[in-house]
Amino acid sequence: MKQQKFIATIFSSIVLSMVFVKMFEGMAHRLNPSLSTLDRNDMNSIFEYWSNLPTVSIVFMLIAHFAGMAFLVLMASYMSKQLIVEKKDLAIKISAAVVMIYVVMSLIRLPHPMIMNIADPIVTVLGYFAGKKLVDIWIS
Repeated sequence: MKQQKFIATIFSSIVLSMVFVKMFEGMAHRLNPSLSTLDRNDMNSIFEYWSNLPTVSIVFMLIAHFAGMAFLVLMASYMSKQLIVEKKDLAIKISAAVVMIYVVMSLIRLPHPMIMNIADPIVTVLGYFAGKKLVDIWIS
């Protein structure tokens, strides 16, 4: 039963965080009307889309990734507390590591502007630490 709670905490915090980030990313992509004509199977088309993306959209997505990681840490901590998970910090770290791997794999798999390749991992890690600070303030 303890292991099931542990796994449930990790899985649900990752899913909630992904939904949270996708909502913000959706808003950022709506700022660029060319998304509707994007051929998602053509890497050149994706690169052209990213090249024409307004700076505000890129900043919005970076904020979404920062907030998404902070939200993940908050949710994993809250669920660990509610489900009485013994290894709360381990659940948070595993959840954050899975999301971080997803971020890096996305950057490798799809063409992004150089600023995203540099800033996105940094911003996501900063979101982790911000989330830990919020946990100390709100949940602990």
